[in-house]
Amino acid sequence: MIPLTYLEFAGRNTAELPHNEATVLDTLQAFAEIEEGDPRLMVIVAGARIESAIDEAIQTYGPESQKLPSKFHTRMSRVRDLGIVEPEFARYVTSVRRLRNFIAHRPTRDSCLSGHECFPLIRKAFDYSASVPVWHDSVDPDTDLRRSVFALCVAGVMASEIDIFDPLGALVPKGFTALREWASSPLSSG
Repeated sequence: MIPLTYLEFAGRNTAELPHNEATVLDTLQAFAEIEEGDPRLMVIVAGARIESAIDEAIQTYGPESQKLPSKFHTRMSRVRDLGIVEPEFARYVTSVRRLRNFIAHRPTRDSCLSGHECFPLIRKAFDYSASVPVWHDSVDPDTDLRRSVFALCVAGVMASEIDIFDPLGALVPKGFTALREWASSPLSSG
C-alpha cells in the first residue's frame, strides 16, 4: 500500500485532478505548511475541516427536508444512522473533537499533548487512524508524538472529505476502511 504522502499528485494543478485526488493534494499541502509548527494547530485545523466535511455530508447525502442539527453529537448520530460514516470513524471524530475542544478552550502549552488529559485522546484517535499509512515508516505516539499527530490529522481529514462511490453509485461510508481501499486502488496511485 502506498503511504498517503507518496501519492503522485505533486506538481499538478488541482483543477486538473478528479475531486478526491485534488482533496488529497490540498490536505497534504495544507498540513505540510503547519507540520513543523505547534502540533496543537494541526489538531484545531483537522477538527475544523472534519466538522465542516461532516456538515457538508449531511447536507449532500442526508434527506433534503432535514435541517442541520445544531449540536455536534446530534450531527454525528445522524451521519452514523444514515450510513454516511463508518461507526469506528464516528468514534475517531468524537475523539478528535474532544481533543480540539480541550486545546481550543483552555490555556494549554505544547507540552499538554503528552499530558494525562490529551495523550489518551491522541492515542485513541491515532489507533483508529493507524490503518491508513501516512508516512513511509511506522510512527507511534509514544515515540514520535508530532508525526503521530500529523498522521492522525491528515488521515482523518482525507477520510472525511473524499467521496467514494460503489459500482452502483451509492456513497461508501466515510472512514478509514474506505480511505485505505481507495488509496491502494490503481487509480489513486498515480
